Amino acid sequence: NSAERIFCCLVIMLGTFVWAYIVGSFSSTLQNMDRDKAKFDEEMRSIKAMMRFHEVPDDLSDRIDAFFQYKFESHTMFDDQRIMDSLPTRIRTDFILHRFRNIINMIPFFRGCREDVIIEIVTRFKSFSVLPADYLFRVGDPYVELCVLTKGRMAMVHESKGGDEVMEAEYFKGAFFGESEFLGFGKERTVTIRARTFCEISTLHPEDMESVLRKHVKLRRRLEKYARLKKEMEKGL
Repeated sequence: NSAERIFCCLVIMLGTFVWAYIVGSFSSTLQNMDRDKAKFDEEMRSIKAMMRFHEVPDDLSDRIDAFFQYKFESHTMFDDQRIMDSLPTRIRTDFILHRFRNIINMIPFFRGCREDVIIEIVTRFKSFSVLPADYLFRVGDPYVELCVLTKGRMAMVHESKGGDEVMEAEYFKGAFFGESEFLGFGKERTVTIRARTFCEISTLHPEDMESVLRKHVKLRRRLEKYARLKKEMEKGL
């Protein structure tokens, strides 16, 4: 009858619209993927041309390729600072707290800081990536920054008498290194830290903290107290 014919036509039309929507969405997704890949390929052509011009050796060239491949596959080929600067103040604050609050609370002398202090600390972080098997630093390196592992796995290693590298400890997200140098107990690294996977590191230099410590006296006293306790513990050992 007529009602059944009308119903069938409506079902056919609905099915056509749904199918068109699915195909359109899929095509749009593929187009975006192709656009990102094309942009990445263009960037890599420029990088490879630069490496050829400077006659970069193959092993270093492979490491540079691996770095950019990691950035592309992990969707981190973006200007972090530019995006943060474009956000409204409240949203930027909430994002920073979401990203760093738990990590900051893992560092004893920063644990329990007020939100405004956390913001002032982490906005002074400088971040970078470390490739698998690369060293974050070695014994004797002249660095004093506090290093915080925000992604990946790292290990403390030392060279055995036979010349082999031995892992002493493994570290995960939230681990930190170099607090002794950061607190003024030395000017050189006393251990060797090496990446086991692709890692993201945030560093904080003591000089970058001076303005924060002048403003937040309680935080300065906390760092001084932690430094005294660490010194006493080292003397006891």
